[in-house]
Amino acid sequence: MEQERGYKFDGISWWQHQEFTEITQPFGAMDFTIHCTPGHTPGHVTIIGNGLVITGDCLFLGRCGRTDLFGGSQDKQRQSLLYLRDILLEVEDNWIVLPGHQYELSDGSIPTTLKLVDLMANNEALNSIDNEVEWNSLPFLSFDDDLSKKAKRQKARNS
Repeated sequence: MEQERGYKFDGISWWQHQEFTEITQPFGAMDFTIHCTPGHTPGHVTIIGNGLVITGDCLFLGRCGRTDLFGGSQDKQRQSLLYLRDILLEVEDNWIVLPGHQYELSDGSIPTTLKLVDLMANNEALNSIDNEVEWNSLPFLSFDDDLSKKAKRQKARNS
């Protein structure tokens, strides 16, 4: 799905599973589930297994990734978080969450990881997905910056 953003590389095997679904991928002796979680980008994935939840830019420790970059979708980001929440509720609380970026949390700390139980209790995006007004008022879903302006130009060129 990242090909929708113009990524084309020879010799790459792209995962082709549908949005909000999973496949199991072995890595040596370990198996991970790869979840298609679009929103930040069309082909974003979240990787879960072996005590780890690798969320990338779909879900940061205190919030979620922005949706205003080329290929992003605020609606799909919300759907991905709803999908992931259901998956994460079945995962052990002590598993470690590894996000794509490190940002300051509301308590002023800047952790690199969190236990899943802490993320589920305190993540602003996850705690807003059931309320449309709260979700639509999250300030970190889009910004008025050069990256956003570039994304709007790319979208206009591709329309």
